[in-house]
Order: sequence, then structure tokens, then C-alpha cells
Amino acid sequence: MLPPIKIKYKHREAYCLMKYAIIKYSQVGNYVGEEELIWNSRDGVAPFLIKSEGGKELIHINWKEDKFAPHHILTNGDRYFADMSRARAEFLARKWVQKNGHYPEYSIEETIFMLTKDYYGDGHKPTILKYGESVVEYYPYED
Repeated sequence: MLPPIKIKYKHREAYCLMKYAIIKYSQVGNYVGEEELIWNSRDGVAPFLIKSEGGKELIHINWKEDKFAPHHILTNGDRYFADMSRARAEFLARKWVQKNGHYPEYSIEETIFMLTKDYYGDGHKPTILKYGESVVEYYPYED
């Protein structure tokens, strides 16, 4: 009998380069459009759906082809997954309230507090950052 396999990380997608793409479905077959490789810089789950920089919906494709790359070196403009910070969560919450207003039954600050708590979670929810640039958009997207 073989010994049990030791797993070094909690999540299969930990430190992997993952391909996201636009998939167009038709009767004659599926078409893969715009593609993007995103590195998961953490031992955490990665979302199935994200938005491209242009706002298009991208789907994680070819999961079995994810490449384990714990020492991946990012270049300027590369997007990558990182853990959500409280500061980013509050930024997103304030941005959401600025765009959509507060919940009618709560004040602005109460709405921001609740959204921040939801976005931050346990501190292990993913956010997308862009290497080498000031980032103003974060996952999750509020649209």
C-alpha cells in the first residue's frame, strides 16, 4: 500500500498561473476569445468568473492546465490575485455607496460597515491587483 500523499497547500490553485477567457457558445461550437493569464499569489481559492480590464466577463478555463509557479515573477501590468485587505474592502464599500447610495434602512456609515465586513470576510477573499501601477479597481466588482 502506498503512503498517503502529503499536500503542501490547502488549495489546488495555490500559486498557480491560471487562464481566464471569454467563451462564446454557438450551435457550431464554442469559441475562446480574449484570454488572460492571472497568477494566484496566495494559498487561497480563485474565483471562477472575473472581469477583464475592459469590463468583459472572463471564465477560468482549462483548470487541469493551471501551472504551479510559486516563484513566478510579475512584470509591469500583470494582474494577480491577492488576499483582500481591510483597507481595500473599505475602499470598495465606499465606492459602492458612492455609486449606488446606502441601504434605505441603514445610514451611509452603517452600509459602508456592512459592505466592508462582507468584502473582507475572514481576510482570505481574493482581490485582483495590477503589478507596478496604482490600482483603483478591485475584485469583487460592484456591477
